[in-house]
Amino acid sequence: FSKEQIKSLLIQVKSKLNIGGKLLIFSLKTKKNEIPCFVKMNRKLKKSLEKDEKIFKIIKKRLVNSKESYFNFKVNISKQKYISMIKHRYISCLLDMSVKDITLGINEFDRKYKKIINFTDSLKCISYKN
Repeated sequence: FSKEQIKSLLIQVKSKLNIGGKLLIFSLKTKKNEIPCFVKMNRKLKKSLEKDEKIFKIIKKRLVNSKESYFNFKVNISKQKYISMIKHRYISCLLDMSVKDITLGINEFDRKYKKIINFTDSLKCISYKN
């Protein structure tokens, strides 16, 4: 989305929101994120989170009384299950990667991580009440 498209979308959503209605916008926490990655995935994720940060600035300007909060989830997942999630591209930064990049990334990931992966998944939530 361009900056103007985001502004337009926010105006539309705000105008359609019922009195007392709430708008919730979720994203990964943009700073100090702990998502386990292989090198190329990490680069793409960082780039995506930088874009998200710019979008959040636009949102805060347009939705003046919005509030920001964070949700942290302790995750314990087997390496094989996480690798399956990578293969199926459950994380959006993987969507446009080639099969070769995914395969190389999985090999790198397999060498880098233990059988059980522990991390904190952190979500950022911007809430706006009309």
